[in-house]
Amino acid sequence: MAQKIVAGNWKMNLSSTEAKELMSNLNEKSFPNDVRTIVFPTNIYVDSIVSLAKNTEVGVQNFSENDNGAYTGEVSIDQLKSIGVKIGLIGHSERRAYFKEDNEQLKNKVNQAIKNDFEFIFCCGEPLAIRENGDELTFVRHQLNESLFHLTKEQM
Repeated sequence: MAQKIVAGNWKMNLSSTEAKELMSNLNEKSFPNDVRTIVFPTNIYVDSIVSLAKNTEVGVQNFSENDNGAYTGEVSIDQLKSIGVKIGLIGHSERRAYFKEDNEQLKNKVNQAIKNDFEFIFCCGEPLAIRENGDELTFVRHQLNESLFHLTKEQM
C-alpha cells in the first residue's frame, strides 16, 4: 500500500513569528501512524523550524543542482543535511514558470538528490492553456521523460 503523505508548502508566506506559531500548533496535533507529515517553509526559516518540529518533517522548497560554489542565493544539499533536512521539492510549477526551470535543470537536481541520498518530491503538471487544449498527458509525459526516466529501477 502506498504511503500517505500530507505536505504543506508554505511558499513565500508567514513572518518568523507566524511560522513558529504554525509549527507549535502542528506539534500539538497527533497524526495517524500511517500518515507522513511534511512542511516546506521558506528557506530563511528552515533551520528554526527544524529545531521546533516534533512530529512533522521539515523539507525545503528548492535546492541547488550544484555541490557548492559561487551560486548566490542557492542552498546545497550538504548545507541542508547539516541542519537535519532530508527532503525537498523539485519542479514546482511556480519555479518552472517564474524562474524558467526547465526539464534539463530539473534532471540535474534529480541527479544531485540521488547522488547525495536526498529524498525529493517531484512536482509535475501543466498550465491551464495546455489542459484546455487537451494536451496535458503529452505535456506531463514529456516532463517525466526528460527529468526522471533516466533513473534506474533501483534509483526510482
